[in-house]
Amino acid sequence: MLLGVIFIFSCVERDRLNPLDPKNPETGGRPQRLNIYSEYNRVYLSWRSVDNQDKIWFRIYRKQNAETEFDMLDQISGDSNQYVDTTVQYDIRYVYRLTFVGDDFESAPSDTVSITPGPTFIWAGDFYERTLVKLTHDCSHQIKRFPIAAYPWSIYLADNKNDFWITDALLNRLLVYDLRTSELRFITAFDKGRPIELKIDQQRDRIWVLDNKNNSVHTFNQRGSLLNSLHGFSKAEDLDVDRNDGVCWVTDSQRRKLFRIDFHFRMDSLALDLYSPTKIAINQRTRQIWLIDSNRLLKISDQGEIILSINSGLNAPLELAVDESNGNCWVIDWSQSDSRSGVIGFSDAGIPFVNISNFKFLNNIIVNPYDNGCIITDSGSGEIIRIDASGRIVGKLTNFNYPFGIVVDY
Repeated sequence: MLLGVIFIFSCVERDRLNPLDPKNPETGGRPQRLNIYSEYNRVYLSWRSVDNQDKIWFRIYRKQNAETEFDMLDQISGDSNQYVDTTVQYDIRYVYRLTFVGDDFESAPSDTVSITPGPTFIWAGDFYERTLVKLTHDCSHQIKRFPIAAYPWSIYLADNKNDFWITDALLNRLLVYDLRTSELRFITAFDKGRPIELKIDQQRDRIWVLDNKNNSVHTFNQRGSLLNSLHGFSKAEDLDVDRNDGVCWVTDSQRRKLFRIDFHFRMDSLALDLYSPTKIAINQRTRQIWLIDSNRLLKISDQGEIILSINSGLNAPLELAVDESNGNCWVIDWSQSDSRSGVIGFSDAGIPFVNISNFKFLNNIIVNPYDNGCIITDSGSGEIIRIDASGRIVGKLTNFNYPFGIVVDY
């Protein structure tokens, strides 16, 4: 007789139950706790183990989402509780289920699970949980959580795909987390400061960090050595780096300026009539700058000329992200009337093509280069949400405390 896993309720051991018994309230005579995640073009399945005293097997069934019938994919020993499907393709949603099989019977199928494999991963920092979280391409499954002794705010994955640069906006530190060794390397502390924004220029070995409490910008190399610190801002809000020439652009909402810092750390400001510049994003392909300026959205040439101004349709823009492949700009916008935020997508010509709302507390956004959509964090609902280029929500993962930092590993 097959014996199931021992369960403890109120510290009292219950009788072991046969997982194949259809009267078993724990199993209903079918496999339990089928889980799924994907990495690139592989799908990983796991389920609850059973004591295989009788000879049984597991049958794995699969179908594509649009199909009605399942096909048997494989049959494996009942001693196993995991399976890797290596015959999948990107951007196809697969549905799986599992059965027990004996010499003369087959159980009822397990609950189904589904996933869409793809060539990207999504990384997020869960601020108050002090973790980095690796998500699947479709933003519907968690692959792994990495506990770290820090409160991650801005995160940036280095080109080696191993080192995460992190600003800790609660303990005011700059750190590097090694995914291979789980080592958290301390770079520096910001005395009475608050490091919030982080950008890396890999080609020139420069890490740019904005301290919005001391209103300063600091530059480090990847060994952690401080190269320079620039002060003189009144209310530094955001920065971005043009990786074509290494120029760092900084917004100052109080001085109403957009500052430019060149490779030699010379700083000047553009002669623009700005209201209150806050967030900035550079299209690395065209070198054009998208800028949130009070309740309008500007596009500026790399020479500092305003080439597009969107003055209507926005209430209180909070964050933005630029799609380098097509020039689209995605914006988180707040509605003052109902205290709910939305996402608006503008084309390169400034024409809105997506407008979705009724999110609780959107606080960060990044472009998904794989499908030209975006990924947003909602700290109000504890969710990370994937939106495609047409504005459809195509993936969502909950159970976050305060998600903010986000990276697409492409």
